[in-house]
Amino acid sequence: MEERGSGRLGAEDERRIEELLKGAFGPGSAAASARLPELGEGEADEPARRAFVAGLVEGLDLGSVRRALDSFSEVSGMAMALVSSSGELLVATRWQPICSGFYRAHPRTRRACEETDQAVNAAVIAASAPGAGPAPGPYRYHCANGLREIAQPLFIEGCHWATIYIGQFLYGDEEPDEAGLAREAGELGWDAASFLEAARAVPRFSREEVERALGFCVAFGDLVSRLNHGYYRERRLARHYLEVEKALAGALEQKNFLFAELQHRVKNSLSLIASLLSLEAASQEDERARRAFDDAKGRIRSIALLYERLYRTGSAESVELGPYLSEAARASIASLAGAAPLLELDCAPLRMDSRRAIYLGLVVNELVVNALKYAFAEGRPGRLRIELRAEGGGGLLSVADDGPGLPAGFCLDSEESLGFLILRTLAKQLEGEIEAGVGLDRASGGPPGGGCRGASFVLRFPL
Repeated sequence: MEERGSGRLGAEDERRIEELLKGAFGPGSAAASARLPELGEGEADEPARRAFVAGLVEGLDLGSVRRALDSFSEVSGMAMALVSSSGELLVATRWQPICSGFYRAHPRTRRACEETDQAVNAAVIAASAPGAGPAPGPYRYHCANGLREIAQPLFIEGCHWATIYIGQFLYGDEEPDEAGLAREAGELGWDAASFLEAARAVPRFSREEVERALGFCVAFGDLVSRLNHGYYRERRLARHYLEVEKALAGALEQKNFLFAELQHRVKNSLSLIASLLSLEAASQEDERARRAFDDAKGRIRSIALLYERLYRTGSAESVELGPYLSEAARASIASLAGAAPLLELDCAPLRMDSRRAIYLGLVVNELVVNALKYAFAEGRPGRLRIELRAEGGGGLLSVADDGPGLPAGFCLDSEESLGFLILRTLAKQLEGEIEAGVGLDRASGGPPGGGCRGASFVLRFPL
């Protein structure tokens, strides 16, 4: 401070100081806010469709589907299969001996079976492509080896993901050509009797029975599709939440790193500025100019201490006031050579957001420097007591000394020196009130009440 009760500044200077403090530490300042970039993502239609189908197939409970189809095949006697849109055989049940033992076992006839499967699957895919029109119904066809089969495509949200097949049967009014079958057995090296026995075992159904079986396939396929789609959506949502959680954790880690780096750099920058001010003060011959540089250095140092504490603790939300104010007071005492009062600290464990804590640290710096200059001038020994406690739902900060006290007629509200203007502005920023009064009793060492009494300043503020 300049002096207790000397040096005059006007209302315009007070307004400028208040705006300076608001701009540096207010809600809209760089020190009070930070922004993270938003992230976005997009998918092409075809990759998204393939991923969708792959997700459905991946999550399909094949065991449950197989048991359901086994039960239906046992009752109906009809072979069934579920094939993905990529051609992967997912489930097959009750295949007829003529297929499993002969047609699918010989290279030539197996190739004919596979060509039929591929042709049907290609037709289903072509008819199911986006923009191809309404979803195709069942495909009724003869396989390459003369057996009847039906393919029913399955869709979810217009997307073909699988096909359910029923087949390896004949209609009841169809009779196999046993003579032709016997010739085929001879050409392929099969035992004719066994082959004909397998051919006679091919089930025959009426057209009504086939339509009922097809109706079951349609209903069953729709049920499986809907359930599978629900499971797919749940899995995808769960993966999405995991990805979001990982992204948030990464963003939080990055934010904490950037926050710590910011505090470290701000502290270093402020320390550099304070050092430059010290050099400038040492080069000044005018005592008032040197004192002004020293005062500015002390204020910057008080702010730097807070950023150093934020860096050490890694906390951006709040600061424990006791240790911070203690450091600020000791740093202020150490900055002025020759002044070494006995420092008494009584700080309750109170916390405050970091922005407002800066204001409180500046208040302590102003009051301690003021006491060092006037209560303990020329190295006079004495006591300096700093007290911080909770009071009435808020906080109370008291800085008292046992020096010569305040001049007669001193009124804090009417003083216009720079130091007191800063004090009043800081109190306003804290939404508090500051008052001056009688300090410590040098004779007894206790509260005011006799002997030479010093000065005290008390700030009450909301927490």
